[in-house]
Amino acid sequence: MSETARIADQLRRAFHGDAWHGDSLLEILDGVGAAQAAARPIKHAHSIWELVLHITAWDGAVRRRLTGEAVDLPDEQNFPSVMDTSEAAWSRAVENTKRVHTELTEAVKAFPEERLSEKVPGKKNEPDWYNYYYMLHGVAQHELYHAGQIALLKKAVEPFLSNESPINVAVVGVGAFGRNHARVYRQLEQAGRVRLVGVVDPDTVRADAVAREFDCKAFGSIEQMLTTHSEVQAASVAVPTVLHLDVARKLMQSGVDVLIEKPLASTQTEANEMLLLSKKHKRVAQVGHLERFNPAVRATLPLITQPMFFEVHRLSVFTPRALDVDVVLDLMIHDLDIVLAFVHSPVKEIRAVGLPILSDKVDIANVRVEFESGCVANFTASRVSTERVRKLRLFQPGQYISIDYGRQDVLVFSVGDAAGMAAKPSVNPQIQVGKPAIVAEEPLVAEITSFLQCVRERGRPVVSLEDGAHALELALAILSAIKRHAGNVGVTK
Repeated sequence: MSETARIADQLRRAFHGDAWHGDSLLEILDGVGAAQAAARPIKHAHSIWELVLHITAWDGAVRRRLTGEAVDLPDEQNFPSVMDTSEAAWSRAVENTKRVHTELTEAVKAFPEERLSEKVPGKKNEPDWYNYYYMLHGVAQHELYHAGQIALLKKAVEPFLSNESPINVAVVGVGAFGRNHARVYRQLEQAGRVRLVGVVDPDTVRADAVAREFDCKAFGSIEQMLTTHSEVQAASVAVPTVLHLDVARKLMQSGVDVLIEKPLASTQTEANEMLLLSKKHKRVAQVGHLERFNPAVRATLPLITQPMFFEVHRLSVFTPRALDVDVVLDLMIHDLDIVLAFVHSPVKEIRAVGLPILSDKVDIANVRVEFESGCVANFTASRVSTERVRKLRLFQPGQYISIDYGRQDVLVFSVGDAAGMAAKPSVNPQIQVGKPAIVAEEPLVAEITSFLQCVRERGRPVVSLEDGAHALELALAILSAIKRHAGNVGVTK
């Protein structure tokens, strides 16, 4: 048997089975599902899924080197991110690993034995011993090394995914929003699903009060918390918007997954940096667009076909809360996110007017957005109203849908074939009125529960950083349009 045939045989044993040391890579992966593969039971360590993608990447790189190609893998190819955590995606990943490994093994069998002492392409600055013989034995060792890691992760995953292993959580910023996050985490802690490690706020009096209320520890800074409690796995970020990037950066760099209150950031540049941070540190990062988890919105999503017109009102009485941002970033951004999720079309044109009334920021705004699809959306947002209104109405072919966010209620008026649900005739026999089934749930509980599921399963959040960045981009464009309009008509504070 030639040396290349022996190496190919070692590769086969390490990957498929009949290895001297014990179970092969595929034998270890047997029985691993998507949830197990995506889980990260050891902080700062890769998941099983990431290791499988890493092995595949290097099997492919070594095969290409055998053809004379100089190959080095950048970080994003060395350990590719897992974006789709479905069972189908996991099956595809494993099948692709098998295919690439087979291609490598066949390439090794066909490689001339006399060339094993040649230096590997692209390694001119490496020592002379970096030859094909060294590389091929190395890739076999590489698979055994990571197979051992996967075997340990497989044992660690089971208790991690069970209810016996609560997720360690924290809340950074405990003003009105942050206190509510702490309240929900405390509820989930009592159900055995999380462990609320503590709350962080530079106002230590406030932090102490919230910590006493929800039976956890208080910290004056992120550094203080992480120095003494590095077990924190996930955290809600409910600080003022201008601090989102700084806080999220510290948490993600420390291996903590984040749920960031809306708006995602103050600027698009900050939002883009957060995207890069989450990818670099492989962190789950969700944006707190709460209305996505409103039962009325969730019940409406399956009904969306071709929305062509929206009329949206979000009115609130004045409070001194969140005056660090305009009403567009404070209130309207909820509806911008919902409409973007419904329409799935680029923005074509924006017309907007807004005025500061009781603060130095825009307190009331009216906006008309036209999309490339032809859909038009009118938004009105006010935080100086005498009443509270949170309603969205949308029209699509054969159908009118009315959502009351506050009542968590949906009414659907349909004509002919568009009915599509249990409905009853109205005064006009051509129109049927229906109410989709709604499961009542506090949106914040649903939001945090969804976030924790993503943390546990390493899944993509319902409201991703990309979603938050798109809503922010539209909101900032609206503020620019308001500023232009004010300049054109000569309106100042």
